Amino acid sequence: VAINAASSTLLRSGLPIGEPVGAVRLCLDCEGTVTFDPSLKQVESAQLDVLVAATRNDIVMIEFGANAPRAYRDNADNDNETETTIYANRSPGISEEVVADLLRLAHASIQNIIE
Repeated sequence: VAINAASSTLLRSGLPIGEPVGAVRLCLDCEGTVTFDPSLKQVESAQLDVLVAATRNDIVMIEFGANAPRAYRDNADNDNETETTIYANRSPGISEEVVADLLRLAHASIQNIIE
């Protein structure tokens, strides 16, 4: 919201700003559901948290946060070494295709914000 407000304010200020910038936050849960403007609870339990800022034509900033899927977190001891072993042996992750789809979805959503 802050990025959207700052961009709007600068555009209305008369300063020589080239084009508007918009931003969205979304998260992907372990079931593959995408949530826009997630609550803090949704972000904490999500497998992937993404903040994207973009102009009409380009993505200009991407910020990712990730958690191991709940099954991996629940099976891990409180010992960090055990959790690291789970990551190494099971390789939970998100494919490049899914990340690319999320970025396309975010960029398309930003178009509504900046128009």
